[in-house]
Order: sequence, then C-alpha cells, then structure tokens
Amino acid sequence: LAWRGCVPAGPETYVNDVVGLSNGDLIYTRMFHDGGTLEQLLSAAGKNTGDLWRWNRETGLRLLPGTEANQPNGIEIATDERHVFANMYFTQELWKVDVDTGEVVATAPVANADNSAWGSDGRLWVVTHQDSVPNMLSCFDVQEEPCGARFEIIAVHPETMAIESVFVHRGAPMGAATIAVPQAGRVYIGSFTGDRMISVPDFGRAP
Repeated sequence: LAWRGCVPAGPETYVNDVVGLSNGDLIYTRMFHDGGTLEQLLSAAGKNTGDLWRWNRETGLRLLPGTEANQPNGIEIATDERHVFANMYFTQELWKVDVDTGEVVATAPVANADNSAWGSDGRLWVVTHQDSVPNMLSCFDVQEEPCGARFEIIAVHPETMAIESVFVHRGAPMGAATIAVPQAGRVYIGSFTGDRMISVPDFGRAP
C-alpha cells in the first residue's frame, strides 16, 4: 500500500463513510458534528445530527443542501454516478440523492441501516441492525470478542427502491454485522466489533 495523501473534512465533522467519483470528487457522510454526549442525546430525541458533503479539488468542500438527517451512516454510489444511496440510520430510511443538487429523489423504509455494497444480483445490499438497544450497546463492552446481535441484509432495487430481506442471522459465530460484499461465490460479512468476519454462500446468485 502506498500513501497518496488525504482530504481534510470541515470543522465539526465526524465522518462515517465516503465514496469516490471517477472525476476525483468525494462525497461523504457527516454522522455527527462532534459525537459528544449532548449530540447523542439529541439524536435519541430524534434531532438531525449530520448531512452529506462533496469535495472537489478546485472548489473544495460544499454541503449538499437538503441532506440533513439523524446519523447519516454508510454511503454507496450508483454505477452511473448520478446518485448516491445514503443510509440515514436513525431517520430509519435509505435516501437516493442527486450528487450535484443534493435533492432526495427517492427513499426506502430501511431502519437502522449501517453500510451498503452492490450485490451480485444488481441490487444494493444494506446491512441493518435488528436487535434491542441493550443488546446492541453490549457489543461495545468487549471489543475483542464477537457479538451475536441480530442483523438483516436488505436488498434494494436502485430504480424502484423496492426492498426485500435476503439474509438474517443472530448469534454465533458472529452477529452485529456492518457490511456484506459478494466475491467468488460467497458473501463476506464484517462487523464493527470482535475478532472475525464470516462468509456464507452467495444468496444473490441464481441457483
């Protein structure tokens, strides 16, 4: 790996995820301003905590207006680069956003969505957390051990925004997933805690 430099985010920015465009621009989710106790409480009360930003080498950073939400989390870009799909974790929605204007052109009811990747079936695979708040919080107590919290993978059609549950798991050998990526006939699933990742046969491929 070779270090190629970095793009500093703006002030009061707790970045969660980022995507790149073929022209070199970046779009990222600002999950929080600072992620402190007050902001966490405001989030729990339903207040917006972040938004989407775009960076260009010549013009620098700019906010994509109209993208304010409660804990913007994972982000993925469409193959034609006209839209990004942003997981608004506590807003309980997936947003399809115009990369130039920030207009939210469509939404899907996807709750507690963490990160996304393009599936082998051509749909967006969104990993969601579907366990109780105490069980999810317990995952942070011991970072070295796997957490068995229930998760669900939701497949979203990029045009119609129709959703379908394609995989659900809870318990050993790993729960609390954050991302699911297909590769060579299997789906590799990572977590935000613990000492492992897991894989399963690719459920997106036709039998």
